[in-house]
Amino acid sequence: METKGLYESFAKFQAECPEINLDSEVSVGSSYTFKYASMGNIVKTVRPVLAKYSLGFYQLVGEHGVKTVVTHPEGTIEGEWLPLVYGSKMQEVGSAITYAKRYSLSAILGIVTEQDDDGSGENKSFRSTPKQTYKAPAKEMDKEELEMVMDVINLYKDSDDKREQGTYEFATSLGKGLKQYGKLTGPQHERLVEMHDRIKEDPKYKEMIDEELDHDHSEDAVSAKVL
Repeated sequence: METKGLYESFAKFQAECPEINLDSEVSVGSSYTFKYASMGNIVKTVRPVLAKYSLGFYQLVGEHGVKTVVTHPEGTIEGEWLPLVYGSKMQEVGSAITYAKRYSLSAILGIVTEQDDDGSGENKSFRSTPKQTYKAPAKEMDKEELEMVMDVINLYKDSDDKREQGTYEFATSLGKGLKQYGKLTGPQHERLVEMHDRIKEDPKYKEMIDEELDHDHSEDAVSAKVL
């Protein structure tokens, strides 16, 4: 199938897509707040420009998470599955789906829908690729974020459960971003904290922590004997 028209239309959309208004704000702990564009605002902004060039999109929600597909008469552009991370409450499920839809749509369209996480509080809504929402790589990785990421990875790395595998894959993707940029973006940090709080309720988490403590105590005992 001929797809030249698809990519030409997509390029025109990206050239004409206006800046996305960051109409929402959330606090992360007591340390800082960040602004982002709500899903409704994103859709309202991009849909007219997409339609102008015979483009559209739909989003799938399934056991693998959320996936966005851009449509055109000549073909489609498919994004990757974005795993859902949530607790046991229905409100948490709905929140996770909305979050994943927003991230998935922003990523495939190449639009910025959140504030730069540079601590300045300045609204830097501009059209770019998602990678540019980061500042220059930090010299060291954020230790708190790294510990939380590694907790999730170590807990579910050998799991056969599909949901736990999805959580592991999501944590792995966060780890790669953390390794490259030193610190996660505001929304990523928020989801990491939620994910880490959720795994603390898993009995396997307590077992893992107890094993680590036993290992540390054993090493301390060996060191004491040597000394």
